Amino acid sequence: MKVIKNEIDLIQESYVEFAKSKGSCFVCFDNLLIDFELTLIDKMLHGKLFKQPYLSELFSEEYGEAIVDFELGRRTFDILDEIDGFHFKNCDFTHKLIFRNSSSNFKFHCCSFQELYLKDVVLEGKIRFYESIFEKSFNLENTTFKNLIDFWKSTFNESINFYKTDFIKTVVLAGCTFENNVLFTYTKVADIAIFRGAYFKKGLDLSLALVSGNLNLFDIQIDNKKFESHNEKDEKDYFNMVDNLNEIPLKNKRETYRIIKQYFADNGDDLHAVEFSKYEKETIKEILKYKRRISDDNPNYNLLNYIRWGMEQLSLWLNNVSNDYRNSYLSGLFFTIIVGLLFFTLSVLSLPNYCFEWNPFKWSMPEFGKYYMTFMNPTHDVDLFNELTPNGWTYFWQTWGRIFIGYGIYQTVQAFRKLK
Repeated sequence: MKVIKNEIDLIQESYVEFAKSKGSCFVCFDNLLIDFELTLIDKMLHGKLFKQPYLSELFSEEYGEAIVDFELGRRTFDILDEIDGFHFKNCDFTHKLIFRNSSSNFKFHCCSFQELYLKDVVLEGKIRFYESIFEKSFNLENTTFKNLIDFWKSTFNESINFYKTDFIKTVVLAGCTFENNVLFTYTKVADIAIFRGAYFKKGLDLSLALVSGNLNLFDIQIDNKKFESHNEKDEKDYFNMVDNLNEIPLKNKRETYRIIKQYFADNGDDLHAVEFSKYEKETIKEILKYKRRISDDNPNYNLLNYIRWGMEQLSLWLNNVSNDYRNSYLSGLFFTIIVGLLFFTLSVLSLPNYCFEWNPFKWSMPEFGKYYMTFMNPTHDVDLFNELTPNGWTYFWQTWGRIFIGYGIYQTVQAFRKLK
């Protein structure tokens, strides 16, 4: 890999590659280590594309047409047609790469970037980053992509926020790996955003995206255990998190999961809809836990809200243990058997004429099995224990047993239905 220290050296390493379409070509740079800050800008003159200032020596004007002379040492190309774009292959940018307003097409294939700067620019051409690596900062703010922007199979090592970025046409994040948080804060998606196979190792925030087009989230992967989110102290702290710190508030995490869940549900993918519904409920549980904790620290807390949050936590806990939020029918079966055994035991122990035998060799297992299996039917006869003279507590435990056994059966069926 050749080290390039300045613009002149970069120009000397350029060559022309003709596209399949007639009359178009790419200016190419291959296998270079670009060891200086590079700015990419252009302007239009007589309908022909000029690059300035770094490629200005390659251009001359004759009769209003652009005549481009590329010195390759071996031969010279005189091109009277418009340049279609610029192609960087296997290049490492060790300093900042800066984009300015441009109508050119750019393609970066297997490149690495230390810092990419696209703030306050309008890019009208097609921009492609294929299998590239973004090592450090990626500055996007008030950026407008009027054409295709493609990050296919690229890797982002630092957090990135597409802050107030407008994607007018297709944006492709298919196959990308994000090692840190990714936020779409006030990001406009006017056409379609493709996330197929994207892997988010830390966190994803779609809650503030302005989507008038479509999202393609097929095969998206999020590591929920490593998803980092934070509780905001107040509104000022919230805006600082999403605008400046690239941190994801808990409520944004919950909304992101809801959006993804709804996408899969609308497309008939119940399996993945249930998976992200589970993540959403686990996030709600975190939010409720935080609300109760700050209420404990506040002497003027609202008691009714405190009780309501506690009941919602209980409901989420029951959903978790009974079928893992519709993800596990085995959990449902286990839950039903355990609660049935618990309330059956409590009902039997409440019988006045019952005396527990501590010697297991004297236990009557057939008799136990008969009563237990009957008890497991939520519609069993209320007089099940009549011959043992039941009392009020017996009927009390029987009633709650019916409720929880019925609930367990329902939760087991719901878990099976995720594969309907």
